[in-house]
This record gives sequence, structure tokens and C-alpha cells, in this order.
Amino acid sequence: MAEKPPGRTIEEFFADIDTNKTGKVNADEYFEGVKMWRRDIVESDKASQTLLFNLADLDDDGEIDIRQFARLMAILNKGFGKDAKSVFTTVFLLLDIHDKGKIGEKELARLMKKMGKDLKNEEIESFLDSVDGDLDGYITLQEFLKFFLPPQDKNTVPSNKKAE
Repeated sequence: MAEKPPGRTIEEFFADIDTNKTGKVNADEYFEGVKMWRRDIVESDKASQTLLFNLADLDDDGEIDIRQFARLMAILNKGFGKDAKSVFTTVFLLLDIHDKGKIGEKELARLMKKMGKDLKNEEIESFLDSVDGDLDGYITLQEFLKFFLPPQDKNTVPSNKKAE
């Protein structure tokens, strides 16, 4: 489970990683802080951590303030790991800024933009339709994970069933 360094408040931790004391941290400051906070995060994790940072940067100014940082930490504290399911769950939760349990075209367009993909509206709509299993115009976390994660190995037991 991801937690801030022991004995530090979110505000204190944020102040520690805000090296230039502007009240905001950039992606590099954030990444250095994450490496202090999570010893298992290494240089090869920079791309995924930068994507999470960029999704937390709601005003797209290249920095996050204490509110955006606290939201990112709260999402990461829900059980972030380095496995694909944890990363994609975190991406979804960061996209779902209104905590409705679903994302639409606007959020998908934002994700694609943050990933460096400039898609046309028709392409976003087509992508949404391919992921939206119940065709309600939104993508739930389950639909998102089903699309982005490989199918479960047939020899593994689903988490909601016991092995016999």
C-alpha cells in the first residue's frame, strides 16, 4: 500500500518536494518525491509516474498544487502497485474527476492528449464505442480494465471465486 513517509503530513511532504518553494511541484520534483516515498519506484517507472502526474495536473500548467497533489496521493493510497491493473485503475480514477465511477468522451480525449495522441472527435467516439460494453455512452472502471488488461489466464481462479 502506498503511504506518505511516516510522521509527515501531506502538506509537509509536499513542502519537502517543492524544492523551489513556489507552492507547486513539477513532474521532476514529483518523481523524486515518489522515489523517496516508495522505495520500489525506480527510474524505469518514470514514464508511468509522469502520466499519473500529468493526469493530476487538471489545469495543464505542467505543475500540481497541494490540492492536486493531495488528490493524487489519496488515489494512490487506495492500493497503488506497479502491476498493470493498479496502474490502469489509478489512471481511471484520475480521469474520473467528479467521482461518478465513469468517464466519457471528454475524459478519453484528455487521456489521449496526455499520452501525446491528438485524435479527432470521431476517433474518440469510435474508441469510446469499442470500450463501452453496455453502450451507455460512458466507460466504467470494469469496462476500462477489461479493454486495457490482457484476458485472465484460463488456469487462474477469478478473485471472487474459491479454488476447488
